Amino acid sequence: MKLFTIAMAAITTTLSCSAGVGLRDSGDGFGIQVPAVLDPQVWIPRIADAGARYVVTDAPGGGWAELARARGLRFNPAGYSNLGQWMPPGPPPPGKDRSVSWEVRFGMTDDSGGATARELIRLLIEVRSKGGNLVLSLPPKPDDATQVLEEIGRWLRVNRESVFDTSPSPFDRMPFFGRATARGNSLYLHLFHWPANAKLPVPDLQNKIVSAELLGTGMKLAVSGSTIELPMAAPHQAASVVKLTLDGSPKLRPYLIQPDQDGWITAPAESCEFDTRPGITVRREDRAGRVFLSHWTRAIDVPTWKVYVPQDGRYSVDVVYRAGEASKGVPFTITMKGPTMGMVKGTVEPTGGVSRRQVVSNMVLEAGNHMLLVQPENKPGQIAMELEAVILRRTGE
Repeated sequence: MKLFTIAMAAITTTLSCSAGVGLRDSGDGFGIQVPAVLDPQVWIPRIADAGARYVVTDAPGGGWAELARARGLRFNPAGYSNLGQWMPPGPPPPGKDRSVSWEVRFGMTDDSGGATARELIRLLIEVRSKGGNLVLSLPPKPDDATQVLEEIGRWLRVNRESVFDTSPSPFDRMPFFGRATARGNSLYLHLFHWPANAKLPVPDLQNKIVSAELLGTGMKLAVSGSTIELPMAAPHQAASVVKLTLDGSPKLRPYLIQPDQDGWITAPAESCEFDTRPGITVRREDRAGRVFLSHWTRAIDVPTWKVYVPQDGRYSVDVVYRAGEASKGVPFTITMKGPTMGMVKGTVEPTGGVSRRQVVSNMVLEAGNHMLLVQPENKPGQIAMELEAVILRRTGE
């Protein structure tokens, strides 16, 4: 069975430029763009069953509009355009108008390569958590899309309340590998990686958690303080959704990575966001129990973390990663921007197919909040490394 290769460089974003007309966060959410050569009698039912809210096509007739509306789909909704932007690194900041949405069009190309419904489901969640709408653009011969769309539809039938008619994530950074959305007093946590200890901490949540449940299972979850007790296995490999009912609309303090009880400051791949430009290729992935950065082939895609340093002093800097022979010798720079700036440089070495912790150097830092960045200097198309974490620890004055 051929699947559809998702060309990460093909992401384009369109923006509704008017507050009164266009795509709304609470409305569309997910659409499918179809070429005019397709048969609407065949594809409108498939699009509806996939859980899409709207259809975009250049076909002037052929029954597309009538069939779409008969299945409850919007047709060529207002605000669709070809303005080029890219997906923002996070949700709109508090105080910014969240009623006007932007749109990501994602091209699906007929290929024997490898992207699956799992990646598309995660992309939909990410776009919605940032206040946008996702459009999947089908190629002229999209027969192999049927299975992918069916899988997306099955996931949405269980979890649609967590992505449609929701507001963007109240988190500026995520404390776990996943995304979040909200509606009223409900907070939806989309887990892409299941915690090995079956515990989900929700740090910096200022609300009282009234109840917690695992969507699609009917399972009520125990809550201890701000930690949710999970079953040992995830109900869905693409994304499992924990719904929290709170005592009010979600309120969170900005998330900062803090030292653990032993003083280690660990910035894991799962908690980074990206400072980037259009055509981003790097993404976070989970495989065999590890979360890492994959497809890191552009030096301009820079992972960042927000970190709290409790004391002035000298800090050791380590990285944990995997790398193949093709990444040998790639230089990288680790920077801490805060009250003062610290910077160290390292070089990637092959790890023989296992994760390795590499001592990079040390830097002098002042106490306070910092932005941590890792900047590779790989050649275009060369994989920098599979970064898993950056680790700092105070070693002296």
